[in-house]
Amino acid sequence: MIIETGRLSRAFGERTVVDPLTFRVRRGEIFGLLGPNGAGKTTIRMPVTLPPPTSGAARVCGFEVTRAAQEVRRRVGYAMQQVSPMGTTCSPAGRRPRSRRPSTTSPSRATA
Repeated sequence: MIIETGRLSRAFGERTVVDPLTFRVRRGEIFGLLGPNGAGKTTIRMPVTLPPPTSGAARVCGFEVTRAAQEVRRRVGYAMQQVSPMGTTCSPAGRRPRSRRPSTTSPSRATA
C-alpha cells in the first residue's frame, strides 16, 4: 500500500471534525479529495502530516506519519486550492517576489 489509514480522526477540543476514517491507496492508483468548501478536505491532510491526527494511524510508503513526518513529506505531492497571488513567485526570506507577468515588449519581427 502507498497510503493506509486506520481509524484516523481529528478533534479540536470537544469538537470531532473527522470521524474515524479508514482507506487504502494502492501503487498505481490515482487518489484525490474533492468536495465543496467546508467538507473537511483540508482537515484530512493528516496523511501528509498536517495536522497531526488526534487518534488512529496513517502510513505513507511504509512510513508512520507521526514518527517519520519528514520522510512522508518528501514522498507526497499536495496541490492547494489557492496558491500565491497571481503574478508572483515564492522567494527566499528577505527577498521581494519577482513578477511573472508576461513582458509588454514584443520581440522584433523581421519583415520580408
